Amino acid sequence: MPLTALVLEAGAPAAEAVRVPGSAVTATLLEVFEEPTATFELLRMRVRPGVVQHSPPHAPGVTEHVTVYAGVLRAGPADAPLVAAPGEHISWQADVPHVYGTVGPDEALATLLIRSPRQS
Repeated sequence: MPLTALVLEAGAPAAEAVRVPGSAVTATLLEVFEEPTATFELLRMRVRPGVVQHSPPHAPGVTEHVTVYAGVLRAGPADAPLVAAPGEHISWQADVPHVYGTVGPDEALATLLIRSPRQS
């Protein structure tokens, strides 16, 4: 199930979505892109330092793609998180438990693109 199903009424514009606060991450939906085989959700993320957010697996085949603009982000599969600095991109299969946190004392600012394949 795409995240938008939880934060947006069907057919409503992305601007009407609510912010999604977590233990470390606050995400704001920017846009939803629909294609015949997948839904793409673009979010702005702020990741607070000093806290690690644990997220449950998404449906099979879901991937997450993050581009960092400020701070240093540690995110990805819980058993092997990736690190990205400003200007870097990381991605992973998000159908496993995954985490979000920072490296160092500064918050991280990033965009998150979630790709969810259409269920047939």
